Amino acid sequence: MGVSIVSFLLILTGYDENLGAQQSVDVARNVLILIGLVYAVCVAAQYICLRFVYPLDKNKTLELEKKLGFYYKDLKKLDEKNLTAEDSETLYNILVYTFKTLKKAGLKF
Repeated sequence: MGVSIVSFLLILTGYDENLGAQQSVDVARNVLILIGLVYAVCVAAQYICLRFVYPLDKNKTLELEKKLGFYYKDLKKLDEKNLTAEDSETLYNILVYTFKTLKKAGLKF
């Protein structure tokens, strides 16, 4: 699907596949403009998601930090090169708690 989108966008720039690398200056300018527009759309989408879908204000950030900080301390104690069965269980419980906390905070996945 990604290739289809890129092909469609190149058509909009005036790209002629028969010319190969010898495209006109207008096509090069249009490609640059298109790149800028794609980045602008992506930034706008990120802003909308962070602002309305998953708003992280100062209070929510502090609340999450307090809830998850306890488990982060446990995580830092683990030796990644010598994990035991008990360590694996601890990691599993940390992940379960983390995802439950993030869901309660409003994250959708």
